[in-house]
Amino acid sequence: MHSYNEESSKNYLSAISRLKLLEEGTSKIISDEIEAANLDWRNFSYSEYVSQGVYSLSLLSSDGDGSNTLIKDCKPKPTEVLNKLPKTAEILNNLGLEFMWARLNLLGPNACLWEHRDYSELDNREKLRLHIPVKTNDNAYLILEGKKVHLHKDGLWKLNPADFVHGAVNEGEDRIHIVLDCYVNDNLRNLIKDEYLDESWLADLKKPTTADFNDKLINALRLYQGDRKRDAEELLLRTYYHFNHQEGGSLDLVREMYHLLGKKEEVNLWESRKTRFLKQETYENLTAAAV
Repeated sequence: MHSYNEESSKNYLSAISRLKLLEEGTSKIISDEIEAANLDWRNFSYSEYVSQGVYSLSLLSSDGDGSNTLIKDCKPKPTEVLNKLPKTAEILNNLGLEFMWARLNLLGPNACLWEHRDYSELDNREKLRLHIPVKTNDNAYLILEGKKVHLHKDGLWKLNPADFVHGAVNEGEDRIHIVLDCYVNDNLRNLIKDEYLDESWLADLKKPTTADFNDKLINALRLYQGDRKRDAEELLLRTYYHFNHQEGGSLDLVREMYHLLGKKEEVNLWESRKTRFLKQETYENLTAAAV
């Protein structure tokens, strides 16, 4: 029996929830099949949105190509990757969902997805993102609304990625999820009726002080001046996983670093990224970044 505090968890149900428990051992079946297939993991297409160590392959894509991981609205086709995973294909087929896209996402140790919203470059058809954790550890989290949430194995989890700013961090061994972008059909609506979120699954992030951010900025400036530009940016972007920021706060810190350095072009770049990451992305920008 779960201890459940409805008042403290209800505000997060629209953002994150477990829709159903899958049959015990489902995650292991998929994990074992993936390992046996010896897949050729590819760099994540959304390179601006992630740290190093993030990889992906499509199971269902617009053209049936597993290396095509830049999602768009479509009626997807099975890829050569899914054809190597017949047990996984059967599990997905039995969910009764209307898929727009389906991917395997791998986060290596210390890999992150920066804070962002999704779907702003897509059409207005109602859609949600579902996760099946395949291989995970206790130090792998989704971050949203000032809290971190670990997605347990053998579950089908819902994320509302368009309405809520979120990110992901893996501070343990490799984390693999199946990520399902789905159009909302009757089956999915019925699953949502039984969605569940236990308050024990939510952990608060620290409320930051001015001193906390000043310390991070000082360390980032030292890294930048030591010819470690990317490390400096990532130090500030990673504050999203440790502090309860205001929306876009980690992106603002990078912009502030460049303001202190007097680098106007970089300030403008990060202002643009903040708009794209949190409000309105374009498919053209994504395509250019993926090349």
